[in-house]
Amino acid sequence: MSGELTAAVALALLRGVDYAPLRAAGARSADVLALSARELGAMMGVNADEADTLRYQARERARVEAEFIERKNLRALTPLSEDYPCRLLEGDAPPRLLTVCGEADLNAERMLAVVGTRRATPYGVSATESLLAGLKEGVGDTTVVSGLAYGIDAAAHAAALKQEIPTVAVVAHGLGMIYPASHRDLAARMVSAGGAVVTEYLHDVKPYRSSFLERNGVIAAISDAVLVVESAVKGGALSTAARGAALGRPVLAVPGRMTDEASAGTNHLIATQRGEMVVSASSIIDALGWKPQKPVSRGRVSQPSLFPELTEAQQALVSVLRGHEEPLTVDELTRLSGLPVHVVAAELSEMEFERVVLRWPGSRFQLSR
Repeated sequence: MSGELTAAVALALLRGVDYAPLRAAGARSADVLALSARELGAMMGVNADEADTLRYQARERARVEAEFIERKNLRALTPLSEDYPCRLLEGDAPPRLLTVCGEADLNAERMLAVVGTRRATPYGVSATESLLAGLKEGVGDTTVVSGLAYGIDAAAHAAALKQEIPTVAVVAHGLGMIYPASHRDLAARMVSAGGAVVTEYLHDVKPYRSSFLERNGVIAAISDAVLVVESAVKGGALSTAARGAALGRPVLAVPGRMTDEASAGTNHLIATQRGEMVVSASSIIDALGWKPQKPVSRGRVSQPSLFPELTEAQQALVSVLRGHEEPLTVDELTRLSGLPVHVVAAELSEMEFERVVLRWPGSRFQLSR
């Protein structure tokens, strides 16, 4: 296990350490972590004994996280990393640790957040596809950033894949799982196509309501602008727009009919002059001052093991589980899948390890949510 990786994660866990002066001085995580307890305590605003205790706890937790990162072939970025997203450093409190699955350039020349309602309408999905197709034709590659949620988020990721442009999902949980589980295949395709899944949470952290608001802030901060396609008046996408506006990011909004609830939020942004109306890809290009760029063709890249290939038996079990809302026992899965019981038991064990399924009391299994 890399000592520098463990040190980088451990330093990120020491909340009292200010990265700004360390970055300016070109410091290394291992060197900072090796300071005396008195020096480290002075940086953190605590006494030497407390600093020593906190450093020990951080190192222990970091060893577990670093092992996961290396085993899953992920990247760990802190504000001291050369390839840390420079746009995030413009905020007051950039994430101290980003874990990245995939090879996407998080400092790409153009990065556009595309967000909206989870209850997308055909109009919203069509608008998303049309705008991203127009951007590809007009300026070439534009990295599309969203949150992997249902609705407009998923439509944005899928449209980016269709246009063969990179797309990045910022998620509200650790990479020991993918939420929602039904978007696991979408995430895998994004990573394979040169995109990424990014999080500021340790691998075993589950999604909580407050985490989605924090995730929205990262989506806005890592992007040049926030495009809202559809949203209710109090939709979560508007929080992303508000976070973007607070950082000086342009907010763009797709208008809809005044009778459509799904467009009430975007219409309100436009009416209150908090969002610039977008009626075509040219609207986005003009608003952001982007210049045409020759498209770059991309091949497939190696896929990190965070998204393992499912065996035929595992695919059969997934198909059965998808058709049932309630958890199923091994016997029920054996009967419904037609697989031998020893195969079902072995495959379920592997799928549980990879977080594809969850085990409930009574050895009942359900797809991860």
